[in-house]
Amino acid sequence: MIVEKRNGKSHYLKTIGVSSDPVEVDNLYLQGKRWIVEQTSGRDMFLEQIRQEEEKLAVEGLLNKIEHILINGTQLILNPVYQNIGFDKINDDVLKHLVVSRICQPQSKVATSDYLKSYFDEDVDLNKIYRYLDKLSDTQKDKIQEISVNHTRKVLGGSIGVVFYDVTTLYFETDEDDELRKKGWSKDGKHSQPQVVLGLLVSKGGYPLAYSIHEGNKYEGHTMLPVVRDFVSKFNLEDFIVVADSGLMNAENIKELEKNNYKYIIGARIKSENQVVREWILSQDKVEGSFYDYQKTEQQRLILGYTEQRARKDANNREKGIKRLEKEYKSGSITKDKINKRGYNKFFAARLAKKKIEAIGLGVASLRELVSKEDALSLGTQCRLLNISKSGLYYTPVEESAENLEIMKEMDKRHVDQPTHGVLQMQDYLLALGYLVNYKRVRRLMRKARIHARYPKRNLSKVGMAKYIHPYLLRGLAVERPGQVWSIDITYIPMSSGFMYLTAIIDVHSRYIVGWGLHNTLQAENVREVLLQAIGRHGTPEIVNSDQGSQFTCPLWIETLKSNGIRISMDGRGRALDNIFIERFWRTLKQDYVYLHPCDDGLELYNGIKEFIRFYNEEKCHQGIGRQTPISLFLKSCG
Repeated sequence: MIVEKRNGKSHYLKTIGVSSDPVEVDNLYLQGKRWIVEQTSGRDMFLEQIRQEEEKLAVEGLLNKIEHILINGTQLILNPVYQNIGFDKINDDVLKHLVVSRICQPQSKVATSDYLKSYFDEDVDLNKIYRYLDKLSDTQKDKIQEISVNHTRKVLGGSIGVVFYDVTTLYFETDEDDELRKKGWSKDGKHSQPQVVLGLLVSKGGYPLAYSIHEGNKYEGHTMLPVVRDFVSKFNLEDFIVVADSGLMNAENIKELEKNNYKYIIGARIKSENQVVREWILSQDKVEGSFYDYQKTEQQRLILGYTEQRARKDANNREKGIKRLEKEYKSGSITKDKINKRGYNKFFAARLAKKKIEAIGLGVASLRELVSKEDALSLGTQCRLLNISKSGLYYTPVEESAENLEIMKEMDKRHVDQPTHGVLQMQDYLLALGYLVNYKRVRRLMRKARIHARYPKRNLSKVGMAKYIHPYLLRGLAVERPGQVWSIDITYIPMSSGFMYLTAIIDVHSRYIVGWGLHNTLQAENVREVLLQAIGRHGTPEIVNSDQGSQFTCPLWIETLKSNGIRISMDGRGRALDNIFIERFWRTLKQDYVYLHPCDDGLELYNGIKEFIRFYNEEKCHQGIGRQTPISLFLKSCG
């Protein structure tokens, strides 16, 4: 193997061969030497190394004797340009040095002084630069502008036909404002930094004509006309066109331009046009290089153009802006200075609106299903938008113990017999049965089983979602026909192992159960589904009455009723008798079936409730309706 050592490191060049035979090894060695001689053209590599080291020492010795390095090539190129423009008429070397250094090495005033000294051997110290800048502003500014404008006219054939105006902002790393540097609106989101507004007027080809500096908080639309008027009067400009973007051309500026008979071209925004113009713009074909003309007024016409290159650029900018905002959202938060003003943040407004629409009326379990790892938003951000805990995505609910299920069954039985018992009375009852429970455990299990003591209460708590709560409409109302009033509620149904929630709707006039559903969660879409199924079978009721539970005071439920033309009635808070008919059905169901026939699973419970409701509707006679069955009265009244 042949290797070469360069800069202290060995580099592989070629493999001649491999052998363990001494004779063959000697032969391979000779082949390697011949290859080296061929590659080095017969030069001895050891002598070559010595020669290279001697050259290196000679070069280093020569460089050590050099005291200054002057860059004359730059001056040879730029000095004639400087003279051709006419700036040499000012006869000030400091100006020439500053212009050349600004072109070659734009940097701070301190660094500029060092640069001129090191590379041009020009002794222009910092104080001299400061003094000259004052002199430039006080006595030479107009002369330099005149030279620049005359040169521009010469380049453009004697006339300046088009002038372009735009503004930019210069920021300063300080917290204090002064008369000029002030905090203002910033395209770059640097709202907390003082700035100045710089306006620049240029000709075709970008030749500078005039500039102006304004306070940092000044509206950019108010900076253009003073610069244009001053330039026109100073240089007797006659036949010209002012070009500016749409941000600078407000109605006041346009009116002033037309008053002075100035010709102008302004950028336009589709969203700023009226509906007629917008429809015309969007109806035009997108053909590369095409132009369309629209006469807006006697003095104004709109020219519409299209290019594929600009369309791709705009699409790319939007995509980059969206990805940048997505990245900020994934970091967990986004601040005002990271939101640009080009409309890319509308992507997130649309995403937020979509999430909120999907989330209307959904329970926590359904809200968690909306969270996706494939979404552009982080999991934490999605959870914050949906008002759910991120930990719930990873949490597996623990089933209630067998003892807790027994306690819930006993509490449910007690509640049917004594609906006014609260937490403490229910705790006393359970202690008497031999269950060692504290009041906090009793309260939790009562809430889970939807067991609430019924008694008149003072309304001292804050009402959640008050805009969705409606008054009780049944007080003093004569219910005389089926479909006039339906009543809906949800109750807890215990099983041998576990429990379910039953939603039922009763026709108040006939006591007929018009719809029901069995679910394992308390979600608004479940009660909505039961209602729509009942409407599909028996038609739309005039009034639906419910309590003020979260399932009935959410947008999903309210909008469903309103969209079907149903009047909404809700029980008063703490009023036990406002929904008495559905409460009486719960008691009958539990005493006559649930407690007598505990079910092992949801399917058995579903079939059992289905059969009991059939019996309740078609065979059981009710004293409250003249010992008739609900179905007979329901059908008779309907007929």
